Amino acid sequence: MFPQLGAVLALTGPEAPYARQLWHALALAVHDVPWPLAFRIEDDHATPARAREAAARLADNPRVVAAIGPMNSWTCEEAAAVFAEAGLPHITPSASNVALARRGWPTFFRACPNDTVQARALADVAARLAGATSVAAVDDLSNFAAPLGAEFLASCQTLGLASYGQHGVDHGSPGTTLALEALGRTLAEFQPDVVLIAGLEDACRASALTLRAHGVRGTFVGTDGIKPTRALWVDGHPAVWLTNSGTDAAERAPAFHDRMLARAGTHASIYTVETYDAALLLATLVAEGADTREAMAAALGSGRRFDGLSGNLAFDARGERLFADIGVYRDEGLGPRFVGTAASLVAA
Repeated sequence: MFPQLGAVLALTGPEAPYARQLWHALALAVHDVPWPLAFRIEDDHATPARAREAAARLADNPRVVAAIGPMNSWTCEEAAAVFAEAGLPHITPSASNVALARRGWPTFFRACPNDTVQARALADVAARLAGATSVAAVDDLSNFAAPLGAEFLASCQTLGLASYGQHGVDHGSPGTTLALEALGRTLAEFQPDVVLIAGLEDACRASALTLRAHGVRGTFVGTDGIKPTRALWVDGHPAVWLTNSGTDAAERAPAFHDRMLARAGTHASIYTVETYDAALLLATLVAEGADTREAMAAALGSGRRFDGLSGNLAFDARGERLFADIGVYRDEGLGPRFVGTAASLVAA
């Protein structure tokens, strides 16, 4: 009987709009594979406990030889431990926390650059494109945003930029408004040239509006440059610089972008290309004989390059993606506009 593949997506909760796009990318991969391919898709609700449960359901199914996901760093941390114990290899398209690859899980692989790569790109944007001499970082205390903020400030310091520190706000607490007000007053006093605002979109939006309301005049920088919500843009203030660690399909894979538009009616290209590439890679390895979990893990860890829509997809000994770059975007009031990759802009 033909092996199955699994997927853990946040189909319920704040990440649901993007999870549905990843679901469509998986459907396109199934369509494009010229042999039977079945995906068992589990919903982790973007919560750690549900992610562990979803991973356990896949791990307990002996037909599932590999999986895609989870999407978020905090859910991936829980699911990856379950997958490792079961020997079930998985490729996350988007979980970028650096610590995930340092846990020694032989079953962990990721199709996006980690936060160190993105933080260095953000620091280059702050110093070389935004012309900053001083910076600060604001995060929502998630295990994606908080480490990214710390890495960003460390990278800025190596470039000689003064740091006004990292400021975390728990947006799920009753004191959120008071914490944001205090943060606004603090950064208005410091007036850093650039402020990184990192986290989920609602938290970033609340931080951006509060800082602007208190007179923070510096340039805002952030991530997920091709999300359509424009969380950091505030009328009457400097243009926003954004990075994106996923592949922009409109720029790099226009035919795929058109197919996603036709299928889903919209396409924000938030790690959909990485999801599609990962699905085709796993399907190809199954067709080549990697029909057990052990064989699949060995094939993924072999260093072999797969030519995907996102470029060369290959992993190092810790499961980190090789040959990845970061896209850079600028929003001057009409929405994010792609201006190049971090590597090309820094080289210029």
